[in-house]
Amino acid sequence: MTGRFSRIQRFSTEDGPGIRTTVFLQGCNLRCPWCHNPETVPPAALLYYAQNCIGCGRCAAACPQGCHRLTAREHRIDREKCRLCGQCAAACPCGALEISGRDIEASVLVDAVQADADYYANSGGGLTLSGGEPLLQPDFCAETARLCAARGIPVLVDTAACVPFSSLEKLLPFVKEFYVDLKLPEEEAYRSVCHGSLELVKSNLRRLSGAGARVTVRVPVIPGYNDTPRAAAEIRETALSCGAAALSWLPFHRLGAPKYEAMGLPYAFAGTPPLPPSRLRMLMDAASGKREGEAADAAEKGEGGGGEEEDKGRERRFRQAQPPRP
Repeated sequence: MTGRFSRIQRFSTEDGPGIRTTVFLQGCNLRCPWCHNPETVPPAALLYYAQNCIGCGRCAAACPQGCHRLTAREHRIDREKCRLCGQCAAACPCGALEISGRDIEASVLVDAVQADADYYANSGGGLTLSGGEPLLQPDFCAETARLCAARGIPVLVDTAACVPFSSLEKLLPFVKEFYVDLKLPEEEAYRSVCHGSLELVKSNLRRLSGAGARVTVRVPVIPGYNDTPRAAAEIRETALSCGAAALSWLPFHRLGAPKYEAMGLPYAFAGTPPLPPSRLRMLMDAASGKREGEAADAAEKGEGGGGEEEDKGRERRFRQAQPPRP
């Protein structure tokens, strides 16, 4: 079983519990303007990091399409002629060129993941399948998860869940935990901004929870899109009503900006500052109906189960992750 991936990130601590290997799969069916992994969206992409280029010309010699033109002052790439064969990246001695989108066998991938099995066992970690949208390759994900399960490696899937439920269903025999991005609170905005369907995401959340999977809803908090108290409250209510076990708020950052430059693309958020921790705490407080600072202060004091909220009307527990203090 062959799949297409962008990169493999070892010793990851932000993509699930414990120490993990995160595999970013290639391809995405959404078009979120704030995406911090733009290289994973198309079927393949060429990235050029000018600061690494030494002007040796090996890429130009290797390229069968003649896409690279080097002068004393600049390195130009004709991206319209580029066929993304990867020969230039293979010839580059200094990492200035990189291809996102390479094929790999599931068994080869799992062998690579197995190399850090001791770290997973000691930390409660495992493999995270991310993207892009990993569930655009559901059969590959299912086969990878099956092979990992046979070796005792836990698998977590990080998805936007804007796919047919049949794609998620294929993983349920082998995957018990999902991270699901919930980007916007309203269907119209979801369609116009992200080019997806919030109703489909909500349906998948309910069905995943109903199937016994543990679902953490993760919310990228984006200035100008969902950073209002009303939006935060609506998103929290959606997560709660759809059976999520936990809710995590991810503050906007610009760490993906260099990738846009490397792909020759404009970055719409170049002038947008990162979200201050105080703003994030305010939104969390507003979402949970508490006075400003109350939720974060209670978590810091160890009250309420360390940030865990109880919704007595639904007779279930719902954990809301707390942001760091500045």
